[in-house]
Amino acid sequence: MGKESTCKNFKNQQKQELPELLLEERWSIDIPPVIPQLTKHRIVGKYCSCGCLAKGQAPSHVKGFVSYGSHLKATVISNR
Repeated sequence: MGKESTCKNFKNQQKQELPELLLEERWSIDIPPVIPQLTKHRIVGKYCSCGCLAKGQAPSHVKGFVSYGSHLKATVISNR
């Protein structure tokens, strides 16, 4: 039970004798702290014996030097 009543009669009665009434419910909703997941993609290359550079490729979803994943985009959009 929460804070007691200031009623003088309430204090004198046995609390077990009084019925408890649910007056309201309160909810709190929160999102747990977000921990960013960083993935470094290194593009390496090797020179062929003929002098040509064979270069690897980044994954298709990594467009630039820094790309934002779909989950981060969805979180930012939903919090506007």
